[in-house]
This record gives sequence, structure tokens and C-alpha cells, in this order.
Amino acid sequence: MKKRIFGLFCLLAMLTACTPKNPEEPANVPPEPTSPSVASPESPKQPDTPPEDPNAIHFFECGTLDLSNPSETVGRENFEEFLNVTGAGNAATIQITQPDKEGSPITSTLSFEDGTYTFKNAGSETTWKQLQIAEFTSSGQIHQTFRLTNVQDLPAETPDGKEAITLFEEIIES
Repeated sequence: MKKRIFGLFCLLAMLTACTPKNPEEPANVPPEPTSPSVASPESPKQPDTPPEDPNAIHFFECGTLDLSNPSETVGRENFEEFLNVTGAGNAATIQITQPDKEGSPITSTLSFEDGTYTFKNAGSETTWKQLQIAEFTSSGQIHQTFRLTNVQDLPAETPDGKEAITLFEEIIES
């Protein structure tokens, strides 16, 4: 019996708590309907999109990715941030240091803006439509490769050339 009374009390409390009350309005009288507001010809039209935030960041410097030591990748988190920022459509840049054929470190710049990747390396500049991440197995190890390309679904084994360039490759599982 106590549970029933308590339950009824709770139900009554919820009903009275959820109903807005105006102390000047008589009880049990529904409020008068209001007419929808009509904009006067003098009132300015509201924009469809909110104004741009003047403090919004439009370009991100993502730091460096150092691949000059084959046994240790430094700044991998910077590259992941670059992928996150550009994946959201924001402009960004990252410096990538890699060894050349002789083993000397060279620094390249990868940037993304307006849907295009630009890769600047040793005085040359190329533009690409997408950055593909592909996985493949070689010698029992799983590799992940990051490539710039203009070709949709380019096979990972496609050699570098006019269709793609490899930014870097890493072993993700032995």
C-alpha cells in the first residue's frame, strides 16, 4: 500500500513539475493560441548560415615527420594529425625528412588545401588528388604505405611514377 501511495505521489509530482505555470493565469484554462510571427518588410532577412568565426583556424602547421633513421620514426603523431586535419577538409602542411639514395637527409613539404595535395621535394612541385593508405604483405610482414595519387583505388604494388609517389612505408606487424 505504501508503494502505491508513493507511486501516485511521484506521478502527481511529475505532472505538476512538468507543466509550466503562470501565477496570473486561472487554473485549468488553456493558454490562448498565439499567431505565428510574420516578418515585416522592414526586418532584415536572417542568413541561412551562421557567420564565420573570426577566430577559426583555417591552416594547420602539423610539424615534422622524420624518417631519416630507418629503425625509428619520429613525429608519427604529427603525420596522424595531418591526416585528421586534412580528412576534415582543413588546410595543413607537414615537413617530411627522409634519406636520399646516398643516405643524406632531405626535407620535403606536403601540404593540403582546397582538396589538393602539393608535394615539394628538391626543387620540384607536384599536385595530387588523394593520399591513399594501403596495406600489403611482404616476407611475412604487414606493411602500410602512404602514397599520393590521381588514380582511384590504385594497387599498392604500382611503382612510383606519373600515377603515384610513395611518401613512406612502414612495417605495422611482423
